[in-house]
Amino acid sequence: TQIRLLSGIAGNGINPYVLSSSSLFSGGLIIYLISLFFERGLPRAEKTTEYWLILFWLSFVSAYAFSLWFRLLQRPGVKVSELNLWKFIIPVVGAVLSWLIVPGEKPEWLTVAGILIITSSLILFFINGGLRKRRQNST
Repeated sequence: TQIRLLSGIAGNGINPYVLSSSSLFSGGLIIYLISLFFERGLPRAEKTTEYWLILFWLSFVSAYAFSLWFRLLQRPGVKVSELNLWKFIIPVVGAVLSWLIVPGEKPEWLTVAGILIITSSLILFFINGGLRKRRQNST
């Protein structure tokens, strides 16, 4: 909601990197403040180097993804509805990566069926979209 509000009101003149980083920072700060109320204090666990590396990596990847998203939205001819369809790839990539990386993680037939449905739907949508554009250009 905050991203929509910022991009709708002032997004035309704001650098997408500033817009995405400010929305991520303010959203994270709000969640952190709310968690202090529910968690009753700060966590006491010692933070290892691995923890900080993972935190930095996830922060960087998230910020980059949001920046890329806003950059793509600024391109002429990009439809939000078509760009939104690519979000369906996120769980597919997550499932495949977990099968490859996490020990003991095995694909279930229902998950594989879902991945095949998502992939086929995206392929059909973009093939049909391409056919429609070619038909419109030829007439």
